[in-house]
Amino acid sequence: MLSSKFLKIVILMALIVLIAVAGFFVVQDFKNKEKNKFNLEQVEEEALASRPWIEVISSQTIKKNSETKEVLMELKTGDELEYGETIETNESGLAIIHFSDGSVLRMEENSSLIIEEGSFDEKTESLKVRIALKLGRVWSRVVRLVGADSYWEIKTSNVVATVRGTAFGIEHFENVSSIFVDEGKVEADAFDFIANKKIEGTKTILEKNKTIEVKKEKIKELKVKPTELVVKEIPREILSGKWVARNKEADARFNEKIQKLEEKGLERKEIRIEIKKEFYDKIEKRREEKQAEKQGTIKPELESKTKLENELSLIEQKIKDKKIEAQSVQKPLTEETTAKPKSLAIIMSQINIVLTEDDVLNLKAILTMTDGAKKEVTQECEWKVLGKIGFIKAPGAFVAKLDSSISELGQAPGQIVCVWTDPKTFETFLGSAPIIKVQTKIEENFETRG
Repeated sequence: MLSSKFLKIVILMALIVLIAVAGFFVVQDFKNKEKNKFNLEQVEEEALASRPWIEVISSQTIKKNSETKEVLMELKTGDELEYGETIETNESGLAIIHFSDGSVLRMEENSSLIIEEGSFDEKTESLKVRIALKLGRVWSRVVRLVGADSYWEIKTSNVVATVRGTAFGIEHFENVSSIFVDEGKVEADAFDFIANKKIEGTKTILEKNKTIEVKKEKIKELKVKPTELVVKEIPREILSGKWVARNKEADARFNEKIQKLEEKGLERKEIRIEIKKEFYDKIEKRREEKQAEKQGTIKPELESKTKLENELSLIEQKIKDKKIEAQSVQKPLTEETTAKPKSLAIIMSQINIVLTEDDVLNLKAILTMTDGAKKEVTQECEWKVLGKIGFIKAPGAFVAKLDSSISELGQAPGQIVCVWTDPKTFETFLGSAPIIKVQTKIEENFETRG
């Protein structure tokens, strides 16, 4: 028989071997996880550094074939953009084109452009953007370009604007092009559309609050006798207009975001990734939706929610524009101490957000003043139902009723909103209730059989 001492030695050695083997697998597992983590971060970074993509603020924005003019698709938030295709907004369309370094190009209503180039090299931090504005207005918010060969260029049929980090707007209507500078400097050259090149000798530098205007008929003159373009102060009515005001507000939010990230000690590359991560889910969501559309498996409910979001965004944008217009025409008040309207909220009579057809939901519109006081304005509000889920019977009274076009789905999401206009200042406020679901009413028939 084996001695107890020998058995102890064997058991001890076996334990050592087991620990060694276990340790090996733990180390390997850790290495694999780290490797996978590295690969995941690398893949994520590559995904984030993809082509330009669009954020649709209010519909409608479409993509067209630049040669045949054929409408290819209606664009949605998260759609990636191909070079050479025409992007257009309609009379209510607003959109933002995002580039991989964090710079953005905001499209206004009734605008049309072609992205001729929009590449970004992560290693050299070189951004190369060329935009051809065919019609309308765009606003550029360009992150300071680092790469020596970086450029951001927007051209119309009359003028070319080139920058390395600034905020400016450019518009083109009826053969007249104008540039408006809000931050930094913009280099402007007259452009010969037929020869497709800048006109030498017309280079002009614009600084903050400066503008130029170039008409089509002026191009012939400049080709014969090149001179610098005439620089003027931006007119007060343009500075206080909704287009400039809306974009200055957006730029302020953008600058604040960058500042907060810099205060955390993040470097340029880290800041870019943080900015893009905010929108990464939207891009992935659109990829999944487009894949589902190709396979014919897209969920009707998801499609309804997307339309709902677009409807609400459009209403919110219209209200913002009205506020800006009201502020631009409102006269300064002297010795004004009266409380002013601050916000609008909708209070529902029940917490349940799932209704059945024919259910009645009562709502109240409550206005909060700057001094904290509350005021009910249910009767004075304009009530709207977003989605085909019912109708407003009376101010604050919603009746659930699915439209015949979607009743076969069994249920659908929707939202109730109200708009209140201040009779003194004409400023508008939006109140919105939580998203609710309306279900089809199932009739129960009982038969007695004998």
